[in-house]
Amino acid sequence: MAKKNKTEQAEVVNPEHEQLMATLKFTPRTYKISMWGYGGEKVMGTVDRAVWDYCMENQVDLSEIAWSDEETVQDEMGLDVDRLPFPPGSWYECDDMVHTNGVSRNAGTLQIEDENGTVIFERRLEDCDGCSEDSPVWSCNDEAWVGSKPAGTVVFIGTSNEKGTFFEGEIELTQPFDIELLELHYDEIDGEELVNGVVYDGEDIDNWGGSTDGKSSDFGMYLVKDRTHGKPMHPKRKIGAILHTELVQALGNDLKHLSSIKSDPHSLVITVVHGKVMAQHTAQHTGTAHNLVNGNMVNLTQSLERL
Repeated sequence: MAKKNKTEQAEVVNPEHEQLMATLKFTPRTYKISMWGYGGEKVMGTVDRAVWDYCMENQVDLSEIAWSDEETVQDEMGLDVDRLPFPPGSWYECDDMVHTNGVSRNAGTLQIEDENGTVIFERRLEDCDGCSEDSPVWSCNDEAWVGSKPAGTVVFIGTSNEKGTFFEGEIELTQPFDIELLELHYDEIDGEELVNGVVYDGEDIDNWGGSTDGKSSDFGMYLVKDRTHGKPMHPKRKIGAILHTELVQALGNDLKHLSSIKSDPHSLVITVVHGKVMAQHTAQHTGTAHNLVNGNMVNLTQSLERL
């Protein structure tokens, strides 16, 4: 058998040799990892059915409770603080199912910079598929669904919606940065994915905390009507139901317009005046609310029949 010449031997070992030489020649560098966009703090917790009934009977505005102190709720609102889903001003304590904070996978950006401030990678999180060679890997830490609970369970969901930088951290490498070694960790809450952790080559990256500004908040309760293999089945409720709602605007002095933030077909829009339902519709219909004013109950009956 003929011997290989030196050139042929060099070609055989060349790939590993080149990788070794690149590592030896690489000057250790510090990389900065940032994620920014829209996201926030989100909690989900179970609530006693008696609390649900009390809130129904008294038309409790959870948004007011969330940002008020105990004295205001007791003395000015006349409510029993022991019969609410959370202590006044501490909505985030109702979190026995999940409590997380992060940037939305659908509304965030990932950026990697070297120590000179040169951007070596930047992409919207929703464009990172987790499969291609130029994408970080995705990993789900925890997930919670309203519909994972037995029928009759009451679930509270509270959210502080924020904008800004949710993650900043650094990593020191002795080899060139490899995007495929980067893992992005997230929690999924009733279908919403919040990214809150970064791992590189098996090592957790500490988060400095970043900086965000609060933009809005929404609070609500679900009464679970059915279970669908752990996935949420948003309840379709008639008059008197409190859904996951957001106070979006005031119509007149006493008119409060509550609008579901979900795009689910079973979401309702409810308008309340002095505790009386004045309008409702489901997104699966025309998308136009059936307005009921001056006690016009005919339209209300018609809209309920369509549910």
